[in-house]
Amino acid sequence: MNLQQLNSGTPSGKLWLNPVVNQLTANKVITGVSPTSSTIFALYRNVPVSIPPAFITAPCNLVGIDNPDMVLLTNSYTAPQDCYLSVSLGLVVSWQTTATAIVCQLDIYVNGAPSYISTNYRDGNLGGLVGSVPIQTSGVLKLNAGDVVSVSFNFNGVGVGFSYDRVVYSGAIL
Repeated sequence: MNLQQLNSGTPSGKLWLNPVVNQLTANKVITGVSPTSSTIFALYRNVPVSIPPAFITAPCNLVGIDNPDMVLLTNSYTAPQDCYLSVSLGLVVSWQTTATAIVCQLDIYVNGAPSYISTNYRDGNLGGLVGSVPIQTSGVLKLNAGDVVSVSFNFNGVGVGFSYDRVVYSGAIL
């Protein structure tokens, strides 16, 4: 291909390109949809919290990266437009010598219904030792404008002395 032909003349005069690209229009070759708000969010908790058997829907209490579409009180995110959202929830569960077993499930919900993004951690033999384990789940959701993404942390431990901390709930529009 002759670069001199490409670099001279007008786009409308380069009809010989039509068999390859059909129609060539300046500033229209690559287009995208601009987001209507910030494209990322992050909530977290760094202070350990004691947990008896519990179902927790707002494990985060601090804003790491603010977003107008995120509600800290409920730890929920409302999609401002149709989008793909990469979302992640992770935390660390710790226990004392009085604990013997743990079952912990993390779930991401869309409009109050469980999504496919979930993880279930079980350990039935903590062995009377002090310990901790990181638990994390992540994935990509296809959302419609107005869809609400929320989280849950379902915990059931045998014994006493459980706590959770280092929680991070984050997302980014792709």
